[in-house]
Amino acid sequence: MQDERERVVNLAQELVARPSVTGEEGEIARFLQSVLPHYGFDEAMIDPYGNVVGRVGEPIAGGLLFDGHLDTVGVHNPEEWRHDPFGGETSEEKIYGRGIADMKGAIAAAIVAVAELRDEGWSPHIPLWLSGTVCEEVAEGVLIERVLDLAQPSAVIIGEATALHLAVGQRGRAEIVMDAAGKSVHSAHASLGINAIDVAVRALMAIQNNFQAPFSESLGEGSLVATDIISDPYPGCSVVPSRCVVTFDRRVLLGESPRSVLQPLADCLSPGDEVTARLADYDFRTHTGIAVKGVSYAPPWYFEPGQERVQVALAGLRRAGIAAGVKTYGFCTNGSGSAGKRNIFTLGFGPGDEGAAHTTDESLAIEQLIESVRGYKELFRTMTGR
Repeated sequence: MQDERERVVNLAQELVARPSVTGEEGEIARFLQSVLPHYGFDEAMIDPYGNVVGRVGEPIAGGLLFDGHLDTVGVHNPEEWRHDPFGGETSEEKIYGRGIADMKGAIAAAIVAVAELRDEGWSPHIPLWLSGTVCEEVAEGVLIERVLDLAQPSAVIIGEATALHLAVGQRGRAEIVMDAAGKSVHSAHASLGINAIDVAVRALMAIQNNFQAPFSESLGEGSLVATDIISDPYPGCSVVPSRCVVTFDRRVLLGESPRSVLQPLADCLSPGDEVTARLADYDFRTHTGIAVKGVSYAPPWYFEPGQERVQVALAGLRRAGIAAGVKTYGFCTNGSGSAGKRNIFTLGFGPGDEGAAHTTDESLAIEQLIESVRGYKELFRTMTGR
């Protein structure tokens, strides 16, 4: 039998070797469905949306769900990588590859944890579910809801990177589109028109000078960052643009709502300019061909660290030899669906650092990968009643 290190490293490498950019997760989903029974799962399926769902125990409501998303961002600069993005190469006690930290390493660790528990004769009192969800990178918290409909868990573990600490919450995320209108004319006679870029710049300056980001002790700052700007028509070709669209990333705190995140922007804008702000829409197809549409608003969530269920989970990690503390995620996760939308008790635990996600030469320390197997074993035992 493979030792623990070889087992989890090999599986992580197998996952990295299967590219899975959002909307193209079919190969990795089929691979995962095929191998889960070999790791002790009683059932493995791919749902209509393309999520992989595995189960240990009887399919009753009230179990525990571990979730890890299968999709990754793309590799747009392969020439800058020192390691093959899909090679799963090991060097200096790290594994390299797109998605290893975000979050194929965690998925491999959770699967191997189940296998080791089953080898030890473990049989949970309530079902343990494992989901490899799709399209998280473009719509956090959306496709996990389809898994929640199926599994109906009473608790969720999100495997996003925590550096082996226990996450009890996260900021939410709203994508905001600001649309500035102008009047298009030939650029040789620009004074006869209204340049939408100038309108957008005035609006951006007003927002920069007047917007006050909210703050909370539990989740930090509700930041606002401009992430994209484009004019229309594009390219201009001697035409004063009639439209300029700016996209913002707004991190959302507890107590905020889609309406409340838009109002401060409206308050900053000059009534003389034609500028509107709205939440962006998402519109994509899963790898199984299902269309998914909605509004880009993923709510925040938070559970008090002092509550009993958090302390029980911390005690389990410490029994595994992991000196875990409590933290919150800086980025958004599928917990927006489980906790933010459905108020299901949710914790985060995973190997790696948040800062490794989406980077060139993305990597994960092998020691953290192995430790996370032990952490998941204790969390699964503790939170399924055996």
